[in-house]
Amino acid sequence: MALYRKTALQELHPWTTDTPMALVSISASDAEKGCPKPGDMIACNPDDVTDWWLIEEQFFKDSYEWVSDV
Repeated sequence: MALYRKTALQELHPWTTDTPMALVSISASDAEKGCPKPGDMIACNPDDVTDWWLIEEQFFKDSYEWVSDV
């Protein structure tokens, strides 16, 4: 195993019932946890506007910190 730190900022927005889920990838383990749900976040690939993925709430809280609003 190797450890890596991200070197770029990640654009994220909260999941809502209006999020177009056809565009969002959700892992099997997150789906088993009942995702998407309030508190989950949606990440976007800045190089591909059709590449979105879900970040489960607890992972988000453990792994990310707010930097700024754009």
